[in-house]
Amino acid sequence: MSEPILIDTDVLIDYMRGHPDAVSWVDTRMNAQVSVVTVAELYSGARDAEMEKLRALLATFPHLPVTEEIAVRGGLFRRQHGKAIRIEVPDALIAATAQEHGLKLATLNRKHFPAVDVVAPYTKR
Repeated sequence: MSEPILIDTDVLIDYMRGHPDAVSWVDTRMNAQVSVVTVAELYSGARDAEMEKLRALLATFPHLPVTEEIAVRGGLFRRQHGKAIRIEVPDALIAATAQEHGLKLATLNRKHFPAVDVVAPYTKR
């Protein structure tokens, strides 16, 4: 069984695009979860033709909400790191969600997540 992990939006975008490494990696995650922020990001960029595939993909993961604690932590995270790494609020909330739940974050964008236990799921070609 794989360790509990939070999957960042970029990994699921690659999955939706059929990137073989992303598909292989995501399909083997038994304990993966996503932030509701990731859900919003994915829906905001999805094409009409992708909606059913997106719904099916997201139905396979528990969704972690943004609580007040996560909102505060995310705001402080952005305040602390925002200028140095240009992190936006959605990424700060995803980072805070991982921290709040003690999860590693699977992302291809390590630089946006200082102070977060990050896992590189695969190498982007």
